[in-house]
Amino acid sequence: MKTPINIKLATLPPIITFFTSNYLAGDCFPLSIGIFANGKAYAWHISPQVHWKLDHYDSAVYAGTPLSFFYEHGDPSHSIKAIVEKLVGFQKVVFCLNFAHDKYSLEQLGCTDLIVKDIEEIDSFDHYGERIDQLVKTMKDSKLNKYSVKDVVTTLAYQTLDNLRYQDLSVMRYALFRYAVDHSK
Repeated sequence: MKTPINIKLATLPPIITFFTSNYLAGDCFPLSIGIFANGKAYAWHISPQVHWKLDHYDSAVYAGTPLSFFYEHGDPSHSIKAIVEKLVGFQKVVFCLNFAHDKYSLEQLGCTDLIVKDIEEIDSFDHYGERIDQLVKTMKDSKLNKYSVKDVVTTLAYQTLDNLRYQDLSVMRYALFRYAVDHSK
């Protein structure tokens, strides 16, 4: 058994996840973003852009919420991009829950300077399904809202932190350093 490592939420690298218009990467567009950075969770709705594939919206993903809600309550993508860049700061490496969807969503927002990594690189779950099952169970047990991207990213951050307590953090530090060096050229 490994000895627990004393790490804090604020030391986690930025974690980002999106709620998108549907479940098909490539045909979806971002509608909500959750960011966990510097020990805090943040969330925003995103106003859809006219050039996105708007006919690919599935309201079931949002418990029946109409697309018009995001036009009325969402922030423009350029504002979201500025917020992401400010929260990520100099780190440039972000970890995502659903790599394909989240990387694509970041690209749609114009966040192309970030180094996007799959959260599986820093936790010890065997596969995506195991991570999601635990996330869903924790949210249900805690009576959190599965339609709240802020609740999801907060739960993911705590789950990742808990998972990392028994890991060798030198692997994560080396990976972050390597990606930063490789992408600073």
